[in-house]
Amino acid sequence: MEKGAERVIALLLFVGAALSQDPIVLKPGQPFAGELHTLTHPRQDFEVAIPENSVYLKLRVVTRDGDVDLFGGPGDAPEDLFDAPLSAAAELGFEDLVVDRLTDPPIAPGSWWFSVETGDIDLFGNGDPKSPRIAYTLQLDILGTRTDAVLAPGPAQHFTLDPASGGFRCFRIDVPEGTSALRVDLHRVPANLDLFARRGAPMVSLETAQARARHEWGAESLLITQNTRPSLAAGTWYVDVIDAMSANLSTPFDIRVAFSEAAPAEWSTPPVLVPREPIKPLSRALCSVLEVFSSVGGGSATLVTPDGLALTNAHVVDRGDRQPVDELVLAANLDSRRPAEESFRGSVVRFDAELDLALIQIDRGFYGAPLASEYRFPTVELGSDTALEIGDPLWIVGYPSLGGTGSRVSIHCAHGVLSGFDQQQAGVLIKTDAAVIPGNSGGAALDDRGRLVGVPSANLSDGSGLVGLVVPVSMLPAEWAALIKSRQKPATR
Repeated sequence: MEKGAERVIALLLFVGAALSQDPIVLKPGQPFAGELHTLTHPRQDFEVAIPENSVYLKLRVVTRDGDVDLFGGPGDAPEDLFDAPLSAAAELGFEDLVVDRLTDPPIAPGSWWFSVETGDIDLFGNGDPKSPRIAYTLQLDILGTRTDAVLAPGPAQHFTLDPASGGFRCFRIDVPEGTSALRVDLHRVPANLDLFARRGAPMVSLETAQARARHEWGAESLLITQNTRPSLAAGTWYVDVIDAMSANLSTPFDIRVAFSEAAPAEWSTPPVLVPREPIKPLSRALCSVLEVFSSVGGGSATLVTPDGLALTNAHVVDRGDRQPVDELVLAANLDSRRPAEESFRGSVVRFDAELDLALIQIDRGFYGAPLASEYRFPTVELGSDTALEIGDPLWIVGYPSLGGTGSRVSIHCAHGVLSGFDQQQAGVLIKTDAAVIPGNSGGAALDDRGRLVGVPSANLSDGSGLVGLVVPVSMLPAEWAALIKSRQKPATR
């Protein structure tokens, strides 16, 4: 038989097998062991009945023999798995397919389908697949609503999100008659956690949440009073803490409840940002480069004056119409092994969309307390980019979004060289082979003496590699440069 005919028969067997397999009922807590064959049995469908009050489902596939893909969704399985709303791929290991209150579609009671299919099937290649048989096991876990603890006003309590919890914790708070405010604060959070609250019953769907605090940072604060929507009413409230991105990681957090509007006094004092001795140039930069958050995005910024003036990109603080946002949250690097901690708030005082530069003034702590008159920030000395030549070393410091596996990243430093220049309408930008990734825009580009010579702003890519672009400090408007210079020496507030 000709090889072409053999391949056609193999394809027919493949298609027929994919459509002819009967679904198997899969139940929580009952692992299933199966085997796929790349030619005769490449796909297996499963039926899962999701009960009422379910809020989290995890389907884990474990395989050592080859590439396996997971698919799923509500209702009946489609013939073409490319139409599946949910998917995950496992390559010689394990993979989880998670369905919860934040996925699209979200978890809902009823009949759902899931499929296991061999990946990277090559029927028309130069030979048979290396591993035609792929053994696998499936483990299904479904979690329902629950109460992990009853919280009351008082000192903060410590909890952890972990895989066993499904990446969420549920708390009950009993609000007595006559209470004017309910405040819930999260603190020391190394991830992007969110708060959801509802009175009267746990939240099966987050659409039923009556109040929420959802930002890109982790130290969320939820305040419900007589004047908010919803207004505070006596009774039982349920508060959920959720990590929307990292359910498979362990995330510790502190949570504090108060029946008042006041911010936690014990958390309100801004941290002192002092680099360790001896103060190396790069060590000072690691203390002086902050993570920036706004209502529409974020990035990085570099402190350039001891009274809290920070330089960043205009696009980091742009609200979307080439105008600056009203308020910013700034997180400081207190431990390079952990994500930055929300420490300050500030506003944009200079903004130039054409140059893609902006100045931020930090004027208070994260919880709104004014900074003490003697408070001083560590700063990075301004250097001279005009003295740099191609081949000179450059360091890029910031908080790139691809800098870690969790929903928040720690400070990141990349080393490269000045690789060239790029003439643009606004001026001549610096090119570098050091990684400039979304998130570290607005951070620091440093010379070999740790001096600030530019602001990393963007990258160029054709799919084969990245070229980072840096706005040099020589492009600072003269009035901005004079303002920075006049405030670089310590002065009384």
